[in-house]
Amino acid sequence: MRLVSIIIPTYNPNITRLNRTIQSIFNQSITNWECFVINNNSSQLFETKIIKHPQIKVIQQPKQGLTYARLKGFEESKGDMIVMVDDDNVLDKDYLKNCTEIFEKHPNLGAIGGNIEPEFETEPPQWTKEFWGKLAIRNLGYISMISERERKLNEYPLFAPVGAGMAIRKNALNKYIAEINHQQTI
Repeated sequence: MRLVSIIIPTYNPNITRLNRTIQSIFNQSITNWECFVINNNSSQLFETKIIKHPQIKVIQQPKQGLTYARLKGFEESKGDMIVMVDDDNVLDKDYLKNCTEIFEKHPNLGAIGGNIEPEFETEPPQWTKEFWGKLAIRNLGYISMISERERKLNEYPLFAPVGAGMAIRKNALNKYIAEINHQQTI
């Protein structure tokens, strides 16, 4: 099985939530993974408060912003597949296994994602549900939805992967990384 790289960007994290996220990675049904927690210029020290594990490495990224944190994680990653995880996500125990199997079955796919179920500390008002899609909260069921056709820029199907939980082949990132780096030099 190929190595899976997991990237968790964080800025002044809630330690309880971050440790729950890390625990969900330990609970994965596959063990061939590496994990990078990207400290994105936090003002608080948290490294000593998170769960320790030899497969987890905390990386500093002083340039603040989610894109910079993810780029730092891409740079550090050695896996063929990268999974982006927010610092408050809890992955299903088979998430990495399922991503790996989908990529093996569909060698032309560049990126995939999954359902994102909310877990609220208090019940939100009913009227907020119409905005959950803007928070990347979605349950599209458990049937694979795959689009292998070329799309125009900014044309995405409803089931297009979002950042939280997105798995992407490292070789599919090359054009994106080159474009970001080009924009930084302008």
